[in-house]
Amino acid sequence: MLTSEDKIIYPAYIEENNDISELQKKSYGGWVPLLRLPNSQVNLVTISSEKGKNFQNPHSHNLRSKTCVVASGSMTLRWRCPDTGAVYTERIRENYSITIRPNEIHEIYNEGVIPLKILEIQTANSPEDFSNNTITFYESINSPIEVPLKEQEQNSEVKYTVNIPDLVQNQDLETIWKSLKKSQTLNVESRPWGDFAEILKIGQKVCVKIIRVLSIDKASAKNPEFSYNEKDGVRLSLQYHHHRTEHWIFTGGMGEVTKQSTHGKKEKTTKEVFSAGRSTFIDMLEIHRVTNKSLDKDLYFIEIQLGPFLSEDDNVRVEDDFKRDSPHKVG
Repeated sequence: MLTSEDKIIYPAYIEENNDISELQKKSYGGWVPLLRLPNSQVNLVTISSEKGKNFQNPHSHNLRSKTCVVASGSMTLRWRCPDTGAVYTERIRENYSITIRPNEIHEIYNEGVIPLKILEIQTANSPEDFSNNTITFYESINSPIEVPLKEQEQNSEVKYTVNIPDLVQNQDLETIWKSLKKSQTLNVESRPWGDFAEILKIGQKVCVKIIRVLSIDKASAKNPEFSYNEKDGVRLSLQYHHHRTEHWIFTGGMGEVTKQSTHGKKEKTTKEVFSAGRSTFIDMLEIHRVTNKSLDKDLYFIEIQLGPFLSEDDNVRVEDDFKRDSPHKVG
């Protein structure tokens, strides 16, 4: 659980150019946009615990899906299936997530005694869909009648006003990445398989990164001592973590996620390919890796780390193409 001592460290481009307290103001609490890519956006949403203000009104997005990761507190979600009209309720506890699909009318409640903090990642199939998305508000989730147009305008989220890097028009993640590195708005750290940038940190318990895994050609140029093949591609080490869960939301390219779990004495390995807009969850102690299956393009995904202790020292490598250390060593 986050406390008042867990300081929120926003990216420099937000801290220097915006009044955070002003950005937070909404009837239910508020939200701060952290990063905008051509077909996705990361927001930090706060929902009050005060009665009468502890919920978002029923609404839907027609072209965007929304993955909500609970960073602190407990979230109650009610949503209406667009196909059957059935209404469902689900409670998502801290460190876990749920994805809301386009046209699903939904409302979020904070039924706890502390403010609810959600990391919200909105994604669309294309930059055009993301820009053309419409938010519609409703009187009730049980009887979805749209509220009058005037009230729609009052309820609608303020247009994108936060001063972040003006990179959205590029429509090209590679160009965006180069601009981020050049402008030094984010601290980009390099690895043999690619690089990553930290875009938000809350104490030692929440960290949000955007990660790039190189194509085979770029990785070969960066690491001429290694040989790559199309079967294996460029991939991170096979690893697990003692102290954190991870949520991966893919924003560009194709990524194959490998997971290994042990049930009794039997080990089970699963592999699944994810495209932009899809997400997956990595539990504590779950062995995992991601591989760039785009081959000639870089893979991009957003990683949300949650746990009592967040550090690169909690990366326990089981297998590593780059021989950075021996198996089962931390580092």
